[in-house]
Amino acid sequence: MTIVIPPSYMISAAQQVDVGVGCLARLPDWLKSVGSSRPLLIMDSFFARHDAGKTIIGQLQADAELHVIEAPQGEPKMAYLEDMLITARSVSCDAVIGIGGGSVLDSAKIIGICLGADKPVAHYEMIKNPLPAHTVPRAMVPTTAGTGSEASSTNILALENGQKGWVWGPETKPDMVFLDAELLVSLPHDLTIWTGMDAIIHAFESAVNKFTHAGAQFYAHHALRLAATALPRCADNSDDREARQDMLLASYYAGRSLDMCSASLAHWMSHAIAGIKPVHHGLATALSFEICLPHLLAANPSAGEAAAQAFGAESAAALPDYLSQFFARIGLERKLPDSFSMVTADDIFVALQTPETESIRLSCPIYPDDELARRYADALAALS
Repeated sequence: MTIVIPPSYMISAAQQVDVGVGCLARLPDWLKSVGSSRPLLIMDSFFARHDAGKTIIGQLQADAELHVIEAPQGEPKMAYLEDMLITARSVSCDAVIGIGGGSVLDSAKIIGICLGADKPVAHYEMIKNPLPAHTVPRAMVPTTAGTGSEASSTNILALENGQKGWVWGPETKPDMVFLDAELLVSLPHDLTIWTGMDAIIHAFESAVNKFTHAGAQFYAHHALRLAATALPRCADNSDDREARQDMLLASYYAGRSLDMCSASLAHWMSHAIAGIKPVHHGLATALSFEICLPHLLAANPSAGEAAAQAFGAESAAALPDYLSQFFARIGLERKLPDSFSMVTADDIFVALQTPETESIRLSCPIYPDDELARRYADALAALS
């Protein structure tokens, strides 16, 4: 009898997570528990002006000397992060809180870890140097269900050349996470489905790429099962708090899986086109996912079968049609922003060759050659 020894793998550490509608009310208690009296709050600029944001600021100001930085939309630029870090150091903050979408959380995580030393953010970009081992306590509060940044070691920023870069390391993970569906009920339809698809694709790609393993697939498959039913419900009814909570959990679980195994081709494509013109990451990734799905499934058939069924398809073979119907069900329009109207397939093909995205391209078990990249560029250009 042949004894099969399964491969070994590492399950990354998880932080403390408070889950449930209204759980954010316990944030002041957490700050007290870590001894913080001068917290820095990095908050989405739109959310800061929302009633929920104003309420949170008021609650924190009642108990501490709060400093607030409003973060702009989109991936943070290096100059902005450096200015933010200078501000954080000048106020001698003793904790960092991030409240917002993935870019805001990434910003807060970057600032939080950089407070552990006296170096600028640029010192740590693209794994140039080791991150500080110790820093201030950090809590993250997502207001979208998609990026899973609160669970991830990857923190995206905009490089000076227009490409996406990152500050990476498990040291950047927060100490505390609050998953409160109450913060998502006002999220517009497009942002709901775009961020939701990002979570789904994080789960799927981390479950089928060449780094995947059973420990990550445990989280990825559960994320897919939750999102398959919760995202359509959120698309239909913004006030469905149960579905919103399930999507927050799906995003978190997908982030856990992504943290262990990375992404794959849809993110290679979406990162590339985001370097050409501004486009919401979730939309770009969803459009890319539909295009590259056949290759993802062919590159790892057994893992693709399991992931497809976790998402609700009868089989991997049925998944492309199932995904097309899912797009229709949630109301996702297959169209890039109007700013892409003058972008050619050649432009996209060149963007797919950038070194910043090569590591994601390499994560697919069967490397997508330039002939395939050319077909993907043609398909994306047709959506502009």
